[in-house]
Amino acid sequence: MEHILRLRYSLASLKNISPEKEELMTEWIGQMLQPDDDYQLSVSVSSDISESTWKVNTETKINIERYIEFMQFAEFKPIETELLKKVTTAFKGDLITWMNIGNEKQNTGWEIYNGIIPLDKVWGIIPESTQRNTLKNWLSEIGVEAIVKYGRSIAADTYSYINFELPGESVVENLELYYNLCAKLNLDPLPTAILDLIAASEPDYLEIACYLSAQGIIKIGILIPDPSDNFVSLINMVNGEGDLEMQAAFQGSLGSDDYSGIEIYRDNDGINSELTFSM
Repeated sequence: MEHILRLRYSLASLKNISPEKEELMTEWIGQMLQPDDDYQLSVSVSSDISESTWKVNTETKINIERYIEFMQFAEFKPIETELLKKVTTAFKGDLITWMNIGNEKQNTGWEIYNGIIPLDKVWGIIPESTQRNTLKNWLSEIGVEAIVKYGRSIAADTYSYINFELPGESVVENLELYYNLCAKLNLDPLPTAILDLIAASEPDYLEIACYLSAQGIIKIGILIPDPSDNFVSLINMVNGEGDLEMQAAFQGSLGSDDYSGIEIYRDNDGINSELTFSM
């Protein structure tokens, strides 16, 4: 399984990753995949090369069974197993499972993608908060009735995340909607310089990614599909966080020619981005 070997090589490109974290990732991927599986892999890395996420997409029934075994072995709360079963029954789409590691963190979870997921089913599994209710009302006002992705982190700080497309007729209109959403939620948007770069790149579409805990919104990101090398370089220059040489080393270890997406967001640590490669 050449892809698995390349994933392992990529860990050596991360900053300050301990051997224990590397072993955790390789054990997880070995549990989630078998040599005869028909599968797809993707890997994401933060622009500062401090953390990476591996995602596995294989036959949904098998993926559910293996991830439930993993959760039970790792002694996650039984409610997480029940929620996974409930969501995969209620929502149509592919199940993707993931593991994330960084120097001072590790996390795992799953997501449903590749389907149209009605929002009225989603709100019932996201805890109520003032910001959650504001987001719900705002999406209703602009006519968004479904999302393209629902995901969940099941580590110590559990949270959900949803991805949706905006109904504007142009990139500029959708960025204006994003700006309006941030104002509604009392969150700082991305800097104007970054929004201008996104508008100038004229992506085919944008996805907004909202991460929600029981306390409210954790962060909001903008996902741009298939970004060019030049766009990624410009984002790194404006943001000042990207390490182009280490990004190139990471990409080379994967043997991947192109980015499949970049998500740019602002959180408590400032502005960052996450690059995704398909294997």
